[in-house]
Amino acid sequence: KYLDYPLYSNAKAFIISMPAVEVGSIIEYKAKIYSYKLINKNNFSFIYKLKEKFPIANARFRLIVPNKIKVNFKLLNLEYANGINLNPINYNLENRVVYEWKFKNIPPIITESAMPPLPTVNPSILISNFSCWDEIYNWWYSLYKDKIFLDEAVKKFLKELIRDSKTDLDKIKKIYEFCAKEIRYVGVEYGESGYEPHRAVDIFWNRYGDCKDKAILLISLLREVGFMAYPVLISTKDGYNAQKDFPSLNFNHAIVALSYNQNLIFMDPTSCCTSFFDLPLDDQDRTVIVFFDDGYKILDTPLFFENITEYRTDIYIKENEDAVLKRKVKTIGYPAAYQRYYFKNTHPDIIEENLKHKITSINPSSVLIDYTIKDIDSLDKVPILEYTFKAKKFLNPAKNLKILPTLSDIDINAALIAKQERIFGAEFEWLSKEISKIRVILPKNLTIKYVPLDKKISNIWFDFQSRYKQKINFLEIYKVFAIKKKFISKEEYKEFKKALEEVLYLLKEEIILEKSDGKEKKEGFRNTIL
Repeated sequence: KYLDYPLYSNAKAFIISMPAVEVGSIIEYKAKIYSYKLINKNNFSFIYKLKEKFPIANARFRLIVPNKIKVNFKLLNLEYANGINLNPINYNLENRVVYEWKFKNIPPIITESAMPPLPTVNPSILISNFSCWDEIYNWWYSLYKDKIFLDEAVKKFLKELIRDSKTDLDKIKKIYEFCAKEIRYVGVEYGESGYEPHRAVDIFWNRYGDCKDKAILLISLLREVGFMAYPVLISTKDGYNAQKDFPSLNFNHAIVALSYNQNLIFMDPTSCCTSFFDLPLDDQDRTVIVFFDDGYKILDTPLFFENITEYRTDIYIKENEDAVLKRKVKTIGYPAAYQRYYFKNTHPDIIEENLKHKITSINPSSVLIDYTIKDIDSLDKVPILEYTFKAKKFLNPAKNLKILPTLSDIDINAALIAKQERIFGAEFEWLSKEISKIRVILPKNLTIKYVPLDKKISNIWFDFQSRYKQKINFLEIYKVFAIKKKFISKEEYKEFKKALEEVLYLLKEEIILEKSDGKEKKEGFRNTIL
């Protein structure tokens, strides 16, 4: 179950090798799962997914329970079921009830580039015998309530940790950053520890824990200095989102909710590079259950728009057309978290090699002069990458004209519009804004011959803008692409495709320069027809 995750687990994988199997073969297999010990000795919940990435000729699934147990079902993503009936037939068998599903000729999920996560498109059956969310609240609250405890040594450490903090917000940030950065994340999923966290004091001294352990420690530290914080169960983006009208335990993660200034602030201490007031992408826009001391609430985590990558580039072109480029990359939100993680966990030699690869994609003869990385250790500051490189014959030739290369700062996934029609719609990875600011300083022997028109495109999915400002010896280029809506339905796709194709076309527009003898230099004409 956890082969693709960095967890210690008692789950086992049984692998059967069938090297003679060819395309068109049918493999028949059967499995029985006997549940002797339920989640809380009484309840169970799980998900049956109809489709796989391969076609299924026949499928039969049976759920057998004592007849005194009431089982609840909820069907998801029926619009992708291709008319297949997901309702079970049920019959009595001695003192048990059997729920049975039989399916034939189930088509596969043909994955598409930039498609939504599979849990949002795979027809599925939620199955649970929880009758209400109170049962889940009472059960998990009983598992963690006595774990929120600190000894005197930890309390002394905490006082020293926040000693220089001037405001409540400073105290909260220091405590959050300590848990995020200094307590190592290790998933331990043996037996009861799959649900029950360890004591906060043990997590502190061990300096490691899984998601629920780190959440309990953060809550304990915050409460010790007077702030009310609460554990939160969440299913991350690649899992099935919680259903407000269907109590079940299909959560795979635990985070924290802090009550501050009459608002709830969600925090994920397992993310060592995510700043306070932010959340990892997988935690955003998810339905969660917040465990208050006197009850629960089913809420939604926020979706953050402030994910910004800004490129500032100064290009100094010499008379022989060689150039020196100075680049500055600043990131905010999720891109900042990614940059922190990359620079903190990547060998410096690899970082340098990747930079060299980047600059040679701009110009094959590029040579890296130097680079600096700033403010990657602080979660309060914006991480910044600065690098300088030189390039021979930077301009592209066109007889007596010269073309200024594009830098591709606005990086749009063309796979979003690669198909004429889509099965599942399309989805941007996150809501983001990419900004490109370029200043070109020209030598005396080059004049500006053609500059594109300023453009602006706005719709429900994104905003795009390009502006150009020119003088005798320099040119300024400003471009921005801001995503406003993540998901594009298959009904919207045709119109979306047309709009994004226009942006990709405009990003290819080029600036044309003309070489002169350098004796006289006049103002270039914008939008000259050649």
